[in-house]
Amino acid sequence: MCPTRRKHRVVLTARRRRHYVACRVERALTLGALGLKEDDLPRYHAASRRRHAELLNGLTNLKDERLTYDLRLISFPDTERYTRGRIDIALLCRLDDAGAAEAEAHAHHLLGLLDALFEEYEFRMMAAREIENFLHSFDGRHSVQIMRRAELARLDTLQSGERATRPLGFTPPPSPAPSERRGSGTILHVYPFLPTGGDFSTLFKMLLREPEPVAVSCRLRPTSISSMEEAFLEEQIASCERAAQVGLGSLRGDLSSLRPTLQHRARQYEEYQSRLLFGLKDNAGQMLIQMVSPSEISAQLIDTIGGLTTEPAGGMPGGSAKLGHHFLAGGYEVLECSRREQLKAFEEIDIFLPDLEFVPENSGRLHHLFDSVEALAAFRFPPAILDVPLGLEARTWRRELPSKDLPETGTQVGVCETGDFRQPIYLDHEDRRRHTYIVGQTGTGKTTLLKTMMLEDIEAGEGLCVIDPHGDLYCELLGKIPEHRVDDVVLLDPTDTEHPVGLNLLECDSAEQRHFIAQELTGIVRRLLEDEYGHAAEAYAGPMFFQHMRMNLLLAMSDPECPGTLLDFYSIFEVEGYWKRWKALGSMDPQLRLWVEQVLPKTNYSAASTDSLAVGSYFASKFHGFIFDPRLRGIFAQERSTVDLRKIMDEGKILLVNLAKGELTEESARFLGMVLMAKLMAAAMGRVEIPESDRRIFHLYVDEFQSLATQSFVTLLSEARKFGLSLVLANQFLSQIKQERIVQSIFGNVGTLICFRLGIADAEMMEREFFPVLTRFDLGRLPNWWAYMKTSLHGRLVQPFSFHTVRSDLPFDADRADQVLQASREKFGRAAGGCEETSR
Repeated sequence: MCPTRRKHRVVLTARRRRHYVACRVERALTLGALGLKEDDLPRYHAASRRRHAELLNGLTNLKDERLTYDLRLISFPDTERYTRGRIDIALLCRLDDAGAAEAEAHAHHLLGLLDALFEEYEFRMMAAREIENFLHSFDGRHSVQIMRRAELARLDTLQSGERATRPLGFTPPPSPAPSERRGSGTILHVYPFLPTGGDFSTLFKMLLREPEPVAVSCRLRPTSISSMEEAFLEEQIASCERAAQVGLGSLRGDLSSLRPTLQHRARQYEEYQSRLLFGLKDNAGQMLIQMVSPSEISAQLIDTIGGLTTEPAGGMPGGSAKLGHHFLAGGYEVLECSRREQLKAFEEIDIFLPDLEFVPENSGRLHHLFDSVEALAAFRFPPAILDVPLGLEARTWRRELPSKDLPETGTQVGVCETGDFRQPIYLDHEDRRRHTYIVGQTGTGKTTLLKTMMLEDIEAGEGLCVIDPHGDLYCELLGKIPEHRVDDVVLLDPTDTEHPVGLNLLECDSAEQRHFIAQELTGIVRRLLEDEYGHAAEAYAGPMFFQHMRMNLLLAMSDPECPGTLLDFYSIFEVEGYWKRWKALGSMDPQLRLWVEQVLPKTNYSAASTDSLAVGSYFASKFHGFIFDPRLRGIFAQERSTVDLRKIMDEGKILLVNLAKGELTEESARFLGMVLMAKLMAAAMGRVEIPESDRRIFHLYVDEFQSLATQSFVTLLSEARKFGLSLVLANQFLSQIKQERIVQSIFGNVGTLICFRLGIADAEMMEREFFPVLTRFDLGRLPNWWAYMKTSLHGRLVQPFSFHTVRSDLPFDADRADQVLQASREKFGRAAGGCEETSR
């Protein structure tokens, strides 16, 4: 699917056909979010330098002097706790003599360039008011400029010539006579910056410990080297060449003229001047570095900026020599520039070049001209680091873009946004038949996703069942049912004791269903006993218990015309001779008839056991919690079900189930949920008589499904697709699923896995499904509302990607909720009383 471009309304600030546009760093990414480790740092820094060089080439190649760029960093300290301070970073651009359309086009181009080059940052366009506030964040009164060192170097001596500027606090020596300043043996040497490639961690800490805000501005204006500047450099190259060409003469002559050290230095000067000339011919920009604050800027902070920009004079041992020989490069000088015109240039993103002493008049702007290679020293964004950078909003998790082949229609689960592109994420209707599994810690966005999918299905006219273990989602959905689907809603709410819905668990249409339900109810009781007694469950309820349970369930279900209820089944153990009600039936299968004729007549459930407890009471005690809960009894005691689960599936109705653990007991809620799952599975399997192409898809949503899962879930996950049943299962932890076979069945049969933030243990387990695209560290770092998804498209696996959930803006309608409730009560509820009639 092709992503759609967001339509930005680029708002520009303009003064006299001067426009300002800006892209702000919304957040930075850590190395972990980029999928990198500490061992990858050298490779990352090398790639970062190349990308910054591409950025500078892109900004300067047009040589459009109407543009002035400003990579600006502003700190906003918190005087009470420095760690709460904020640092804002933005790339601003001033366009002179430009129309609004041109400025808007340039803004989009700038954002696209940044998004394409720097995956370690998330950028966004700034609006006009935000740009204005950013440019005037505080009243700047003090300012300094960090510059390259420069001097008039004499080629005939090792003594230094006159320095162009002086560091703060140093007193310059007496100026030489004008005749001494410039001659055929003197050149202007500007010491290039030696980029450090260091991170900004120390700088950020120092900025946030300052009492006042501080802005660091690196401004760049594309330009071209002038013919005068080009001629000046050529003249300097010629001077260096002449100084390096000293003939050897006779060996018996005077050897003082050889001066090998001076010759070597002249060649190095020549090499640098040549590199500068050809570099500026390719692309050039005027660049200056300025620091501004309301109060005086400390020398330590200035030195931190200078040390981050360039290596010391002479370079560092083992450092790079790409920008010239170390002893002719590196270092910086500081110039105080707090005059009004200099501060105004800072506010208006302008280039203000100070007048420098002892600089030849015909040298032009060479002291402030940089090619794109040297400009990397200062014009760069903070590199990614392992930890969260102080003062910046950071993303510690990795964002993976979705495949272009994802469907353009279906059920929307979320949105993937990057830069100014927004791509809705859909699940294909047919691919949903392979089920969806959602896992993630509480509060990370699972319920939001489930709600989005449910509302989409409801609006689209799909059939679905929602089993809500808490009741909140159940109540919310009632008020969001569209008008055209009010009559499709069936409510199963055990807390509605005035109008209980009838659901006879033992009402079955065929012998196959009866055996399936008996087996499922046996599995449910086994699961409940195991959860309560652990390994001692087998001793507490052994094979004889389950045999009596299974056979008496089949007995209570043996008359399709007058099906028994759960109360009937219970009464077999508690009421003497109650089983004889079914004795005369001729439709029993041989095994059940053998049970009725040979076993039950010899079984006295009223007889006392060794501990004086009736044998029947021993069996019945396992069901007391369900039988004597009046809310469940009102549902299970009705001989005829008022809801037909098979009909709900075939006709695409909406079944909402409120388990409401807060109102029901945990045991009652789980029992109701598990038997309902068994009945739904039986109803789905009953659709085998319908041609597969005619089986209408029905979606079953189960939150916290692990509490309802029995071993039959393995069969359900593998077979439900064939019967048109689509499962959407969700829970918080994989470790909550105690049966290993169910976990294996999820990974083996579920077509769509959606992971919100996971704990360490779950992340390790889920890594196997997302590796090598994602690791356990990615799965454990996700923020709220973000998820990774692995899905299939028409049976073909799609590479995992990230997306964030979308909140439904559909308001809750209390009147609609009451309308849905009343409509369901009228059609499917029965008045309280008369629901517990068990006699024939």
